[in-house]
Amino acid sequence: MPFTYKNQASLYHPIIIISIFPIAFGLCGFVLFRILHSFMNLTTGSGISPIFTLPWLSSIILGTTVLFSALSFRKRTFINGNADGLTIYKGWKSYHFPWNTIQSITYQKKMERTLFRYMDCLDKAYYEYLLIDSDGQGSISLEITYIEGGTDNLLQVLGSQFKNIKIEDKTQELDKTSFPNYDTKPPIS
Repeated sequence: MPFTYKNQASLYHPIIIISIFPIAFGLCGFVLFRILHSFMNLTTGSGISPIFTLPWLSSIILGTTVLFSALSFRKRTFINGNADGLTIYKGWKSYHFPWNTIQSITYQKKMERTLFRYMDCLDKAYYEYLLIDSDGQGSISLEITYIEGGTDNLLQVLGSQFKNIKIEDKTQELDKTSFPNYDTKPPIS
């Protein structure tokens, strides 16, 4: 039974919004440069050197590159499974694990600090990870907190192919480095 899972589309909204700023900055600067160049050309007969357009053009190119990469990752599958095995797409790399080489699959819940890219979807107080240990390629860790369809559906589908899925709940463990002085009272002054 083949299956496909993607990350939620809202995961990439902050990246898309941030990439619009360099594009707008570059376009505004380029338009202002062209206006100033035309004014200088009309009044003095010589314009401004075109080398000054490089910062504006590089800003436009940078913003456009980030925008298109975020849009392409938004539509890309994250986990794909079929009769041959499990394929993971993580960043620009892809990993293929045949079902007979997978030693263990572990599902973990952990509490961690909030990252900037998750500011628009802070509906969970924990993060969920899938750890896959294989003979040929070693192990890989995936964050599956914001996967489309939810983690319960993914675990059910993986459980039909691989019977021994370990579940670890580390949400009750407080990491003292992440939450210093969590259980102590403030000093009296």
